[in-house]
Amino acid sequence: MDEKKIGSALISVYQKDGLEEVARYLHSKGVVIYSTGGTETFISELGIPVVSVESLTGFPEMLGGRVKTLHPMVFGGILNRRSDKKDKKDVAKHSIKPIDLVIVDLYPFEETAADEQASHEDIIEKIDIGGVSLIRAAAKNYQDVLVVADRSHYGALLEILGESCSSEVEAREEFAIEAFAKTSRYDQEIFKYILGEELSAPQQESEAPKAGLSLSVTKDDYTLNDFIYCWDKFGERPNRVVIHNTYSSKLFSKLMEERILDKNVFTEVIPDSVEVIINDKILAKLDDACYISYIVADRNMDNSFIDSITFYYKRGYDKIDGIIGDLNDCILDYCEEDSNKLNTIVLSASAGLELEPIGIKEDQHDEIDLFYSSATFKHAEKAIKAIKKADKGLTIFYGERGTGKTSMIGYLASKLDRIAIYVPGSMVDHTINNPEFRKFVKKYERPLLIVDDCESLVGDPYIRQSAFTANVIQLVDGFLSDTINANVVLIFNEEEEDSIDPALLDCNGLLEVVEFEGLSDEEASALAKHLGRKSSKAGRMIDVVKKKKSSTEHEIGF
Repeated sequence: MDEKKIGSALISVYQKDGLEEVARYLHSKGVVIYSTGGTETFISELGIPVVSVESLTGFPEMLGGRVKTLHPMVFGGILNRRSDKKDKKDVAKHSIKPIDLVIVDLYPFEETAADEQASHEDIIEKIDIGGVSLIRAAAKNYQDVLVVADRSHYGALLEILGESCSSEVEAREEFAIEAFAKTSRYDQEIFKYILGEELSAPQQESEAPKAGLSLSVTKDDYTLNDFIYCWDKFGERPNRVVIHNTYSSKLFSKLMEERILDKNVFTEVIPDSVEVIINDKILAKLDDACYISYIVADRNMDNSFIDSITFYYKRGYDKIDGIIGDLNDCILDYCEEDSNKLNTIVLSASAGLELEPIGIKEDQHDEIDLFYSSATFKHAEKAIKAIKKADKGLTIFYGERGTGKTSMIGYLASKLDRIAIYVPGSMVDHTINNPEFRKFVKKYERPLLIVDDCESLVGDPYIRQSAFTANVIQLVDGFLSDTINANVVLIFNEEEEDSIDPALLDCNGLLEVVEFEGLSDEEASALAKHLGRKSSKAGRMIDVVKKKKSSTEHEIGF
């Protein structure tokens, strides 16, 4: 859990309804409040200290109020990543103060545009610029900042912050999703007005309905926030559990047809070069104490699947284990045809990231132990045994270039009954450092991720702020490790263990550290020949990982 305490808040709202309670709460917790214009006046008249944005930026409001918050002192305070070394230097250099909470209520563009008495100029002036920018900035940086983009969510905000005046990353993400939905719809209505199209009816405040379940499909269902919706239905904050398996949608539908009482389906149509892809996002009611949310991917295909299922349930609900047990019969085994294969991640200009098999002969690694020192091979075997037993963990190979570290990859993959994925150092930002990559990894049971040339990725070994280091630790010993179950092997071209980032060596998920001793020219040449490669130059081992041209490509969804 990544809990963040609120120390400062920026409030800029058009409508002041419900704001008094929020402002008094923040003041009682010692939160510094920044504000502008009418909002600043409103808070000040409550007897609550408030700092003007003008004093923060050193610039007055200008252009008739069109420019108030658009300034680096404001957006730097919102967008800076608290754990990023370079961001820390920037905010210190420019004396930028952090902003932990952003509360915005946008100008009422839809209502103004729907008013027959409003002129075109009136409507144009109700296009919010600074407010939308604040929302998007805070939502983008939800890892550190909490954003509230709708005054109807004030109650949820106060409940989430509680006595500690702090929030967890899951809650910040939920509010960020709501925020992006808000700005998306807002921009859509502006776009339609400029085009001269008929606008939708003004959106009502998103207070949850008091009547029974109403899940009819409308064009705005994409704004439905499952977590907030279930919170209202239960009258309390729902518990949530995500089951990361890959299910056959046909088997799943057959199993759940008698369990599901009602459901809402939002259909997403994605144009493709060959065909149209149709995904269904579903929120379904199982009973008054439990809802489930899931996506049926490419439902027109015979092999359509469900990537994961989220349960929202009330405290004390005890039926989930039984449901999950039944769902085990619906799991698709994506790993079966890829087990005992080594694959590499490549970036295709046309299809994005793809998975390609690497050709390895069945007997290629027989007697490979003859080409390493006994100490090296003994430790490598120990590492392989540890990986076999562990659902997740970190293993480190290190040694100077030319010691056969990369050559050990194929041997390692051949000894495991699971998929092995080779990640070149140049692909780290597209994989290990890319949050979307986890969606792919979750399709596989206990995958093995092998990352090469890691010495170039961690930066200064005495600084623990490397994004790569942080992401690896999350995979094997942090929040993500509980849902992904991946083993990671890192390969360092370093002669000394002391040259490796100590944050990795101190990781609780560390299984084994294997030092590769130097190979003589003869040993290196013999190993290269044994693996079907050309002889290497003295002291330099040519990597054995070479892509095999194959018509079989596995697209991984982003």
